[in-house]
Amino acid sequence: MIHILLVEDDKDQAEIIQAHLARNAEEFQLKHAFNTSEALRFIKQQAFDTIILDYNLPEMTGLELLEFIRPEIKDTPIILITGAGNEVIAVQAMKQGVFDYLVKDKDYFKKLPLIIRNSCEKAILQRQLRQTRQRYAKLFQFSHDAVLILDSRNLQIVEANMRAVELFAATQHELQNNSLLQYCDASMQKILHLALGRVCENQREEIDCLLMQDGHGEHWETEITLNLIEDEPVTFIQCILRDITEKRMLQRQILKSKKRLQALFDSVHDLISVQDRNYSIVMVNNRFAEWCGGKPEKLIGQKCYLTYFKRQEPCPECPLSETFASGADKFIETQFGDDILHIWANPMPGFDDNQQYAIEHVRIVTEQKRMEEQLIHSEKLATIGILSSGIAHELRNPLNIIEAARYYLADVIPQEQTDLHTKLSIIRVNIQRSSKIISNLLEFSRKSNVERQEADLNYILESTLSLIEKELRHRNILISKNFSAPVISQVNSDGIRHAFLNLIMNAMQAMPEGGELQVRTFIDDLDKNIHVEFEDSGVGIPSKNLKHIFTPFYTTKPIGEGTGLGLHIANSIVSHHDGKIDVQSEEKKGTKFTVVLPATDCN
Repeated sequence: MIHILLVEDDKDQAEIIQAHLARNAEEFQLKHAFNTSEALRFIKQQAFDTIILDYNLPEMTGLELLEFIRPEIKDTPIILITGAGNEVIAVQAMKQGVFDYLVKDKDYFKKLPLIIRNSCEKAILQRQLRQTRQRYAKLFQFSHDAVLILDSRNLQIVEANMRAVELFAATQHELQNNSLLQYCDASMQKILHLALGRVCENQREEIDCLLMQDGHGEHWETEITLNLIEDEPVTFIQCILRDITEKRMLQRQILKSKKRLQALFDSVHDLISVQDRNYSIVMVNNRFAEWCGGKPEKLIGQKCYLTYFKRQEPCPECPLSETFASGADKFIETQFGDDILHIWANPMPGFDDNQQYAIEHVRIVTEQKRMEEQLIHSEKLATIGILSSGIAHELRNPLNIIEAARYYLADVIPQEQTDLHTKLSIIRVNIQRSSKIISNLLEFSRKSNVERQEADLNYILESTLSLIEKELRHRNILISKNFSAPVISQVNSDGIRHAFLNLIMNAMQAMPEGGELQVRTFIDDLDKNIHVEFEDSGVGIPSKNLKHIFTPFYTTKPIGEGTGLGLHIANSIVSHHDGKIDVQSEEKKGTKFTVVLPATDCN
């Protein structure tokens, strides 16, 4: 229905208008006010889609009434009718925002239905346009980054958001109509100028680091994203500036390859969407669209729980429901498939009196959580090592007592009782073996120093293998040794032993069904360095994973079976000894790790 308010003091005219509209369309619902007081009362009682005002009213003119009621009716379209045409009145009406001006001639009844429909359609379009502008204006003004809109012809700043005003220490008026090059350090103006020129061809350009200066001459580092905005007849450049002065060093270490933020709403790397009270998607950024496997425009109007989580009803712990109910921010942590998600819901006021939205911000923290769990697991392993060291110390005392008793029995039992002496020899051999294992365990678990000494790597390998030879046999892994003697290097024995053990353990875990581990040492004729090879017949490493194997906490094993630290630690130890670790691998055939260390001249 189209609700119409007619303000007309002439009863006959009002009845004619009402009858004519009723004959033309059923959707017209007209309410008649005879005077301004009655019109004001109707306006306060309900909203109208359009208002027809007679210019000549008893108390005041129609335009005077319009000026009085404008705060109440906001952008409701007004149609002004008058008995006699007057150019002055027509101009004044248009200045006051009247949609149309009609003279009460013989044909104006026929024109009225079409004018009413056109006025309502235009009002709807204007309202939608205003809502869209308000949404993007909020995203623009409250962006965490500084955002500038440049005229591509002269690179002058056309518009700047609040963050830009803060960073440049200048007012909106001071920024506008100035070139962005004016705020760039002289040494880097050429880089910025070239990038601004390339963006017109490539649609997008990024500068990792640029030195800028504010209105007071203070310098600060920024990374810049440039996007081309085509708006005929003028083309604009959107410039997003991020202050990285304090975070530059950290970004160089861990975020060099991270994708830069895209323009405004679409530039946020996390998953962002705007939804209404019915969980229908109103807006969505590209990152969330990628995660859902679709395009942003195809997600609009769909239910979030169906699109994001493949559910037929809202999620039980959905933070949006509480945000809509209380108007407060809400945060939850939830599991979705193999991913752990942090979800924030923030209220977003509606763009009209009857609508309200909420912003949903999703961050995938799966890797962070796994790293935390792996760190906890590493701490447990360290505690077990300390405990093992204590147990090894305690085992020495009963072994010494057993050895003393065995020695006494060997002395007092007559030599003729060969069977007993044979059994005593077996006891002696196993006591020596146990003592050797305890010595190796203590040597491995004691606190390492940084001193380096000449050491035979063959001896270190033998003592390391003896620690886990029983476990290797239990796993049906055959050890094949081929040691070239001597292989002397200036090393920290504890550190190298730790590196060797990590490589052996890695090989053992790569052969879950058993296999063969070949350990070889030799001095290469070409580089004159010591080569220690660990070659297994295990599952191998996929080529795509080879570049990550020395990265800390990187592991393809399930949680509880690997920390992702073993190969990283081994590589760090060998690197500190001026060496390196080479790796060759083929899936389903095995892997060979080669430790290369400088040899010590024994002559």
